[in-house]
Amino acid sequence: MFRRRFEKRVKQGFIPALRPSDEDEVAEQHVEPVDGLRHVIAYASLLWLAPGKVEDIQCVARAWRTGERCQNAVSHDEGAWTEIEIPYAPGRAGQEVLWSGSTMWVYALHTLYPDEFRRWMQQRCIQHTGGAGMGDDVLPPQWVRFRPLAHDKFILRDRPAHVELPPMVDTRVASISLEPERTECATPDCRNGSVAKVPKGWLCYKCVRVREHRERTHRKWIQRP
Repeated sequence: MFRRRFEKRVKQGFIPALRPSDEDEVAEQHVEPVDGLRHVIAYASLLWLAPGKVEDIQCVARAWRTGERCQNAVSHDEGAWTEIEIPYAPGRAGQEVLWSGSTMWVYALHTLYPDEFRRWMQQRCIQHTGGAGMGDDVLPPQWVRFRPLAHDKFILRDRPAHVELPPMVDTRVASISLEPERTECATPDCRNGSVAKVPKGWLCYKCVRVREHRERTHRKWIQRP
C-alpha cells in the first residue's frame, strides 16, 4: 500500500531527497559559501563541487608563521572552462528532471598530471604542496562529489562572462587551396597535368610521343610512290 502511494506521488512530480554519504556530509560542514556561487571542476570522468568560485578556493593548510589558515588560492590558472552535458542522474528521481540535451560549464583540469590534481584534492596552494613540514590542515578539504539532483542550484548553464569563445574561422579563406595551380593536358580524355607554367594547348610527354609517331607515319605514306 505504501509503495503504491509513493509511486503515485512520484508520478505527480514528487522528487525524493537524496541523502548524501557521510563523507560528503562532513565536507559540507566546512563549506563557507561565497556569494552563493560554487563552481564544478572536472578531471577525467570525475566531477567535484568546489566550496566557492574557482578563483576563491582557499588553501586549507596552516601557515607556519601565523599558525592560521593560509590565505593563498589553490588555483594557479592550470585549467580551462569547457561546456559538457549535464550528467545523467540515476533512479526515478533523475528521470523526472528534464535535463535531456542540457549542458553546463565546468572548470576542466584534464591536462594536469595526477600529482598536480592531488594538490587540488588536498586543497593546497603551490607553497603547501605535499604538506611536508607544514603541520596539520586547519580544516579538511571542502570538496563534495557533484550530484546533479542535490546540487542543481549550482549548475552553471550560461557561459562565464570572462570566458572567450574560440575565434570564428572564415570559410572563404579556409576554402582557398594552398596547392599550386595545375594545368591539364590539352588532349581529350588525358588526365596528365603539370604544376609548372606551360603555354596554352600544352601536351604531356606521352601525348607528344603519340603525336610525333602519327606525324612520322603520315609523312611515310605521303612520300611513298
